[in-house]
Amino acid sequence: MAATSLAWGIVKHTAYELHVPLRDVEPPIWRTLEVPGSATLEDVHYAIQLAMGWQNSHLHRFTIGKCQYGMADLDEMGDLEDERA
Repeated sequence: MAATSLAWGIVKHTAYELHVPLRDVEPPIWRTLEVPGSATLEDVHYAIQLAMGWQNSHLHRFTIGKCQYGMADLDEMGDLEDERA
């Protein structure tokens, strides 16, 4: 009988805590979310939608460095990267 061996890797369960404030509103409104480290920006978008009680009817954009990700406004001419990646 041949011997088998399994290589066990260390599994890290990383999560990020996000503070999400709404801009230009008084009194201040915010939510604190915890998302897994494996979450895509699309996942973060849906988490924010749920936390705010919204129904996915808001345009959104994430800016990371010089790249922008999200839903393009029809009047907007800029290129947005796919947030699902």
